[in-house]
Amino acid sequence: GFLGIHILLELLKHPEYYDRIYCLVRPTKRQTGERRLRARLMFFDEAEAVEEIGKTVFALQGDISAEEIFEQKPDVKIDTVINCAADVSHFAYDDKLERTNTGGVKNLLRFCAENGAKFIQVSTISVGGIYRKDGEPLTLTEKDLYIGQEIRNQYILSKYMAEYAALRAAIDQGIEVKIMRVGNLQGRISDGEFQVQKKTNAFTRQLLGYAQVGYVPQSLYDSSVNFSPVDEVARMIVALSRMPKKYSVFHVYPPQDTPFNRLFSTLSELGFRLEIVDDNSFADRLKALREDEEGRRIAESILVERPSLQYIDATVSEDFTQRLLSKLGCYWQPVTDGYLNKYLKALVEMQLTEED
Repeated sequence: GFLGIHILLELLKHPEYYDRIYCLVRPTKRQTGERRLRARLMFFDEAEAVEEIGKTVFALQGDISAEEIFEQKPDVKIDTVINCAADVSHFAYDDKLERTNTGGVKNLLRFCAENGAKFIQVSTISVGGIYRKDGEPLTLTEKDLYIGQEIRNQYILSKYMAEYAALRAAIDQGIEVKIMRVGNLQGRISDGEFQVQKKTNAFTRQLLGYAQVGYVPQSLYDSSVNFSPVDEVARMIVALSRMPKKYSVFHVYPPQDTPFNRLFSTLSELGFRLEIVDDNSFADRLKALREDEEGRRIAESILVERPSLQYIDATVSEDFTQRLLSKLGCYWQPVTDGYLNKYLKALVEMQLTEED
């Protein structure tokens, strides 16, 4: 996946950390696991990494939700498992989310227990959930899992239960577990490149939706968003994965949010005409937009999942993680105007390609 390939690239910068890296990749009807790995690396123009396949990097075909792939004892010693695999669909009509995001983690935990391996789970800060506006404010820190939050989203619930399973295994079986809760993964800081289908990413779908309709509500324009360049997140995950066993949970996202007005200003510079309107006017225009099929399609991209008016997202604190990163000498590169320009250009080009 998007984050997984960048964790691989970050590991390859530190050959002192490993002897070999095995990548478990789901095959498709047309591509083997190794071909998919090569294709993903070539998409990001990582020819040097491709050269490592078969030398220090090995692609294994499989799916973490399939128990049978873990039944055979590996021929080599696996000392660290990093789980980046996830079904990121926010809605499902069967048990697919639970099967991959929770059941798959349980399979990996059994493997780690049997092989004495460290387990690193990529999770999400969204496990902090929501709470009623008239209730006591909630804050999720690195010491917390259940804080009284409500979770009304199948994807987030599956990630929450995966965390519970991992922490339970750490207590009951002594597995060294590290949980990396990440934020809003976006284009990499190096060149803005962003490989995730726009249609399955709520944030990018919303952002491009505003660009298409040409107007933005004042409340959104004045707010900010967690914005996490994927290669920076990968760099921090690799650094934090080597922390002592007593450290288990980390919040891996930049300490500073990105103001929406910077994003919309950059879109304007790229040729999109955007009008800032009050929230009531925006609601009226959105209602009118939904009167035809094309308008409904665009409106749906803007009306991404959010808590109802009676609920608010729990606050998430990353203070502890930031202190640890400072001790390691790791600092987040800033989200500059130049980066936003590259990122949004890549995003717009991706949209045009998909439409073609």
